[in-house]
Amino acid sequence: MTALLFLAFQAATASLSYDQAKALADAHEASLSPSAKSTLIKAQGDALGGAFETCGSRAESPIKSFTVVVHVNGTGAADQSWLRGDTALAQCVQKELAKASLPASDGQPFYASYEFSFVP
Repeated sequence: MTALLFLAFQAATASLSYDQAKALADAHEASLSPSAKSTLIKAQGDALGGAFETCGSRAESPIKSFTVVVHVNGTGAADQSWLRGDTALAQCVQKELAKASLPASDGQPFYASYEFSFVP
């Protein structure tokens, strides 16, 4: 029965659009306590640092804005990702963030987003 529920959840997650996943990420972030939000932002910053270290050489000029949304399972591992943006940098960062771990409080899955806009 548990395996069946897990498969149903996976199928539902896989069928979400970018906009649906982004809305869920925004709702999750809005629901966090200040300390939980701070913990998430720090973990996201660490993940971003690693992603840009790996992907920075793919940056084009001018750098275009992009957003990555991830679904994080109950263990903190990203298991699905969505991207709004089509540059080589955006695609590389998405790939790297899809490998990152984020703190899953109480072992509950959630959505998180990383929004990038660059000002020259």
